[in-house]
Amino acid sequence: MHKEKPSKLLRFLKGSIKYVLVTIIFIMLIFAPYSDSAYRAAKTISRWTNNYIDYEMVSQPLDHAKVDELNLKLSGDPATISAGGSYFAGVKTDGTVKATLWRNVHFDDRANVEGWSDIIAVSAGNEHTVGLKSDGTVVAVGDNEHGQLEVADWRDIIAVSAGWGYTVGLKSDGTVVAVGTNKYGKTDISHWRDITAISAAVYHTVGLKSDGTVVAAGDNLFGQTDVSGWSDIAAVSAGRLHTVGLKSDGTVICTEITDDRRNYWQSDTSSWRNIVAVSAGHYHTAAIRADGVVYATGNNNHSQTHRTRFWYDIVAISAGSMLTVGLKADGTVVVEGYQSIIRDIDFSDWQDVKIPG
Repeated sequence: MHKEKPSKLLRFLKGSIKYVLVTIIFIMLIFAPYSDSAYRAAKTISRWTNNYIDYEMVSQPLDHAKVDELNLKLSGDPATISAGGSYFAGVKTDGTVKATLWRNVHFDDRANVEGWSDIIAVSAGNEHTVGLKSDGTVVAVGDNEHGQLEVADWRDIIAVSAGWGYTVGLKSDGTVVAVGTNKYGKTDISHWRDITAISAAVYHTVGLKSDGTVVAAGDNLFGQTDVSGWSDIAAVSAGRLHTVGLKSDGTVICTEITDDRRNYWQSDTSSWRNIVAVSAGHYHTAAIRADGVVYATGNNNHSQTHRTRFWYDIVAISAGSMLTVGLKADGTVVVEGYQSIIRDIDFSDWQDVKIPG
């Protein structure tokens, strides 16, 4: 019995020291808000104590049996699940759309998608939702302050992406259309050609070209549009301050955050392998490995990365502002993130979500 006391004491002391360090660092942040060293130290301590950062959480060996069973392929199919700001939406197998909105949000109708039909893809923005119909037309609901819902005349669309105050559509001929705010020049994309995938974010827009290179428009304050040297890319995703690219060999490349105060290790993906899908959230990045296991890194202040390590059989993923949503092979969904949102979800309504492809 005496032998157990030192180990218990050591565990207690170790835990106490961690939280004392956290307290000290946050006091430093209060009195020195402009100190880069304080920010770096706080994030480092947070990573140690697992309060905010979950770095490279998955390390299980690749399950080749599941790879064959799920028959996953590289991203590029229309998105049937999408996480936005404080809500998420999904396309069901019958072409209708389901959306779940945090009940404390009352200022818009972005989740009013009950009347939609023949939908093959959906994109949840910050305050509006966009749906792609099987005939290549587009529908949208929610906030229209910047004209981001003015998509009624769009035709021959094969992909849509809802950004912050704007909407982007990819046409079958590889050109791109956009409506909404052009702040930061993020909709200056009418000259793009040979585009096969698009992603709209808060400050910038990203496009994947048929030759595997990437183009970007919009604000580059944090280096999020520094993609001109990328090649051999199979999928792209634009986050709030970073851009993620999935290479055809299953590795992941990200732009580097140039401002350390905004760096939550959301671009720490260089060791990931066998990846088949990626999604960039506001301050975190999520990915699916070939056997349906999920990787995630970045800001974990709402548990949007932490518990995704327990997910399995995932065939599609979407990282939002405070949420990460996964679509399972059986058509059900799993969600991690802001608990006030998750508590409102009736998961019995989230059945038969359409599998991409």
